[in-house]
Amino acid sequence: GDQMASLFDGRQAVTETQLQLANAGWRGFRSANPKDLESFMESELSPLPFLGAALSRYLEEFPWTSDGLTRTERQIMSLVSDGVSAPGKIFLDNMGLETAMYIGDWGTYSRIEHLCGGQHPMLRCGPYDTIHRPPSMSISQEEFIAQRLSLTAVGERVLSGQVDAAGLIERDEWLGGVHLLSGRPIWTWDICSKQLKLSES
Repeated sequence: GDQMASLFDGRQAVTETQLQLANAGWRGFRSANPKDLESFMESELSPLPFLGAALSRYLEEFPWTSDGLTRTERQIMSLVSDGVSAPGKIFLDNMGLETAMYIGDWGTYSRIEHLCGGQHPMLRCGPYDTIHRPPSMSISQEEFIAQRLSLTAVGERVLSGQVDAAGLIERDEWLGGVHLLSGRPIWTWDICSKQLKLSES
């Protein structure tokens, strides 16, 4: 609240240039071809000074060519590997790893739930197999706080680089206008070239 209030005196009217840039960015974000967003990011983005960093972070949520994990998935699994096991602590520590504010608590818990599921779960959550969380199920605050996460044997192998998660994680999700669906060619992020690539799932 104090941070928001401190910005009030520096407020400015939205310009036509900013509106046009925002519209173009929204079209790129909604496109079924994420290369349209990459092309947009080559534009002059200074009229919206936080946009470039936000979109760069967003692109890192595509599965990486190096291991098949998204940045958030890798960060969560690395935290669990380092001994962070409580869901709330994982959320807070994951936020501390971000270069641009990216994901909220429910989004983090949804990603944890996804990593606990499928035929090859990367995480397990005690005392249940998967995380129990609102709003998908009713659980008391005490029960939620008491849950503890650990890596599965598969998760350990993926995190150590022995196994690629691309063929293990079942994806059926949307990033903007892009549908990531296992069994079809899927867009991935190459961290070395910092470019998106279309590869087989």
